[in-house]
Amino acid sequence: MRRPGGRLVIREFAPPPHGVLTRAYGFYLSRVMPGVAGLLRGGDGSAYRYLAETVEAFPEPAELTQQLERLGFSATAERLTFGIVALHVAVRRH
Repeated sequence: MRRPGGRLVIREFAPPPHGVLTRAYGFYLSRVMPGVAGLLRGGDGSAYRYLAETVEAFPEPAELTQQLERLGFSATAERLTFGIVALHVAVRRH
């Protein structure tokens, strides 16, 4: 059921904005985190490799905001934690 004024909140990992942090975060997410998780979990870092893949595949915050607006929401996105987390707040227009 679609209700005007309904609120949707999405918190997601996002690739950081372009800059030095982008490469460092990409390396950490795809190499370091799965390796450490593999050591701690008896050689299985697959969940963390999957996390890295989904972060890369998920739309950029601005793109997700546009998609939400096309679906009838008023939407905003705020980047947190050096840009690696995005908080989206969307309110149903009509």
